[in-house]
Amino acid sequence: MTTRRMKGNKLEILCGEEVILSLSEKMIENEMHIVVSGEIRNEVAHEFEDELMAAFSVCKVVKVNMSEVTYIASIAMKALLSVQQMIDEDDEAMMIITHISPEVNQIFEDDLPYSLDAPIIELTNEGYGIWYLDSLDNLERYIGK
Repeated sequence: MTTRRMKGNKLEILCGEEVILSLSEKMIENEMHIVVSGEIRNEVAHEFEDELMAAFSVCKVVKVNMSEVTYIASIAMKALLSVQQMIDEDDEAMMIITHISPEVNQIFEDDLPYSLDAPIIELTNEGYGIWYLDSLDNLERYIGK
């Protein structure tokens, strides 16, 4: 079971006594900037999605810095996609992932559920989330596929 607590300007999501995930939010020129740190495990993916949705209820542009995230579960990637699908319905809304940590990039490198060598990349539901995040930082891999 997870609990939430505020510590200064930071929301902490805990499993028992352990802080698993923290989010800091700051408005800068009508944009919500969110710094995420910790592990986005399956058990906190819903809370992560809720925080992103809440940010979009306040403004149209949300920038997410995931440079301090050390792990992202597949359900958390689906949460990102769910939020993206919701904001795709609004032409003025935009979610920008500004940074991804080396640990999360390594997860993508090691466990791609598709072949980069194939002329056409075929994606499953799980693969789509990984492709989406990886393409943000490594677009050149996918050009021409």
